[in-house]
Amino acid sequence: MNNNNNSNNNNECNIKLTAALYTLGCKVNQYESRAMAERLKRMGVSVRNGGVCDIYIINSCAVTAESERKTRQLIRRCAALSKDAVVAVCGCSSQLHRERIAAVAGVDIVCGSADKHAAADKALELALLRKQNRQGVVSVDRTFDIGNEYDRSMAISGFDRVRAYVKIEDGCNARCAYCIIPRVRGPVRSRPPSDITGEIERLAASGCREIVLTGIETSAYSYGSTGLIGLLEAVDKIKGIERIRLGSMDPAFLTAAFAKGIAGLEHFMPHLHVSLQSGSNRILRAMRRKYNAETALRNLENIRALIPGMQFSADIIVGFPGETEEDFSETLRFAQRTGFLHIHIFTYSRRPGTEAAEMPDQTDEALKNERAAVLAALQADIKSAILDSTVKAGKPARVLFESYKDKSAFGHAEDFTEYAVAGEGNLQGDIRTVMPLSRDGGRITCRISI
Repeated sequence: MNNNNNSNNNNECNIKLTAALYTLGCKVNQYESRAMAERLKRMGVSVRNGGVCDIYIINSCAVTAESERKTRQLIRRCAALSKDAVVAVCGCSSQLHRERIAAVAGVDIVCGSADKHAAADKALELALLRKQNRQGVVSVDRTFDIGNEYDRSMAISGFDRVRAYVKIEDGCNARCAYCIIPRVRGPVRSRPPSDITGEIERLAASGCREIVLTGIETSAYSYGSTGLIGLLEAVDKIKGIERIRLGSMDPAFLTAAFAKGIAGLEHFMPHLHVSLQSGSNRILRAMRRKYNAETALRNLENIRALIPGMQFSADIIVGFPGETEEDFSETLRFAQRTGFLHIHIFTYSRRPGTEAAEMPDQTDEALKNERAAVLAALQADIKSAILDSTVKAGKPARVLFESYKDKSAFGHAEDFTEYAVAGEGNLQGDIRTVMPLSRDGGRITCRISI
């Protein structure tokens, strides 16, 4: 694995620099920002959560128009904090709109979604030049060449929260009508299994107990003779890892063989997030998804039959071009029948360069928002019913506590239901057996089991 440090280590120059990284978008971006932060730390840079710094790196997202607006807003905010700071932008938005991002006042360095370490290295190089009152022009054009190989230099050794995201692949081979991501992330490139297990072993040694295997198209992982189930089996054997989860999964991949594979794992948690997008067959066809509603529902039900207590959450897009009231009603019925613990609701965002952007019958923004509110209300009712049923059953749960605030500790059970306990002190990082007491909004209050 290539982890060579930049030769311009600022400790050699006896210059102390500070940096802040801002991450928009998905779990893959979060992982990559962590890797960039670790790289800067190895080169002697003090990485902060924000404030006035010498270096700002913005890891951008292009999934929606709103995410791109937030990227530009962050650029201006960072530039305003310190006129002498180096502002570097990398990620999907800058890959897609290189010139547009470069034209935003305050931007010094623009990288794409590949070789993100260049953003850290070149930002450090330019910051050192400025500290020495020297001028520097930095070219990072090479980072816009995505290529066909996985970037093995991106790796992490630590984690900020109680769980760690571990990237297993990059890119997507699907050509969904609404999505710009294949254009900005390139084709599927899977990471060698030994790199993944080695990284997880290091994370476990540093105290990590839960990992989430994630990617742009996690379901597509395949390296040599190792598929996703084979990788999961290898991770399942790593000492110290007590919980394994997956990033967003394509419903078409959740076959009987996949269900049997995860059912045989000791540490796989009974929760899956699926990129459903719609419960309407007509809309799924228009989206160019690789399944229909019946296939998705059958696959989810098969998994529940093999793994009792399995919970699902989902991504759903409302307001896709041409979506009728009946199409939307079919999505509502699907959500009701499946009983999603959580739904990440997207209002369709028109992405220039995609097939859907040119489709007729673009949905009115007000109608998109109205449908999103209806789906959110249904989801709140479904979640309340799930939590009420859990409290009524009165069964113990194993909770990994993740945060502590106002004398209460908060965390997630194995099925990803949220729990809170008061008066037990800061349990962050602990896995404890609890008994449910009552529902408080979207979480369950509990007591520690004796």
